[in-house]
Amino acid sequence: MGKQTGIIKFTGKLGPLIGYYSRGEYLVRSAPERVRQSPATRLAAQHFGRASSLARAMRAALRPLLHIPPQKGVINALNKKLHTILQADDLHRHKRFIPRHFSQLRGFSFTPQGSLMRTLPCDPVGSRLHDGSIDVHIPAMQALGSHPSGTHVLVQAIALWTNGKRTTAASSQPVLLEAGVRSEAFTLKIDAAGEGVCCVMIEAISCQEVNGRPLLFSHASHLACEIIAVLPPVRTHADVADVPFDWNATLPVIQLPEYFPPHRE
Repeated sequence: MGKQTGIIKFTGKLGPLIGYYSRGEYLVRSAPERVRQSPATRLAAQHFGRASSLARAMRAALRPLLHIPPQKGVINALNKKLHTILQADDLHRHKRFIPRHFSQLRGFSFTPQGSLMRTLPCDPVGSRLHDGSIDVHIPAMQALGSHPSGTHVLVQAIALWTNGKRTTAASSQPVLLEAGVRSEAFTLKIDAAGEGVCCVMIEAISCQEVNGRPLLFSHASHLACEIIAVLPPVRTHADVADVPFDWNATLPVIQLPEYFPPHRE
């Protein structure tokens, strides 16, 4: 592979070359003269493409809500995790995303170098209310993990819904917690509801208050964003076929085999 050093950079195929973006750099490689794919290879490529498409939709939905900049390695890690979830479907030849398998996303971090537990030393709990909104309960903490020069920690909750066709996201109002002092328990509320599986995540960033405004630190080790819960989709009446029972229908008669008593001598 080679690096693209020109003013105009590209991705995709251009003549005998293929340009692509990886780890913050634009690279280029030569295109193969002939591509041979077996049916199994073609199917595997389709599965990986489907996982990559969902990962791209998830990142696009989260982008306007996150305060943290894109982190290296997250794209590949999310693609790999979603591909694993897709491969967990053992019922269909053309793999599908099964809602119960999304539980594997719990604990996934969008900040590989940062730790949510180090910034917020507690076990947050995400839950869905009757109206579909999301509550995230943050227990009391003795002290917050912050940058040595940090005065506060910005915390917000984000919910991402996906049903395989549509992906949406919403966030709570951010909260500023004072670093170095005890924090009482509180709840972050996301006043929105979506369709499909719901991934609940928390973003926590060390910051310094300057002239009454928080200045966020950009050091990767003090940025944290992690999925803390995966809630199953809500079943509605439309999901269950309401077939009326015909009381006048003739029920089938089941013929039982003739009973033979045990032979005794």
